[in-house]
Amino acid sequence: MKRWRLPLVLVFALLAAALLVWIRTDTFAERFGPMRYVESQCLLCDRHRNEKWLSTRKVVDQVIETDRSRWADTVSNPEHKHVWLAATHCERSRWFGSMSIGCGGVRTVYEIFVHRGEFDADEIREMFAELNQIVGKMPPYDLKPLDEFSKRVEERAKTKASSD
Repeated sequence: MKRWRLPLVLVFALLAAALLVWIRTDTFAERFGPMRYVESQCLLCDRHRNEKWLSTRKVVDQVIETDRSRWADTVSNPEHKHVWLAATHCERSRWFGSMSIGCGGVRTVYEIFVHRGEFDADEIREMFAELNQIVGKMPPYDLKPLDEFSKRVEERAKTKASSD
């Protein structure tokens, strides 16, 4: 019986080490550990930003261009300071806990982009100038001015389309 004790201890030690390595990997921590993931959009150009934290370590921080942001750069100031609004937020605060998910976003640049064929270049520049003013004066966490702006752009496009 004693001959089996050393190999048995070695097997258990090896299994424990493998389990520790597996637990320390990002995939295990991502699936079961504390984590936070935030997708944001810039209110002025519609670039997207993805950020991800595993425990307290930031593992992703990237800014992604979109068709709308490339277009917005041609008609507005591409050197602006980004104003990020969290559009999607996922969070698990403890190991093996449940995940909370929140979704949102605004359609400001999207509305201008979708209806760009209805407006001339000066009108589009005016809309971006108005958007910059709204964002500059907007109270924190009050998205109503942005929603109203999007509706005005949509109504203006409908009016122009029906008059043509």
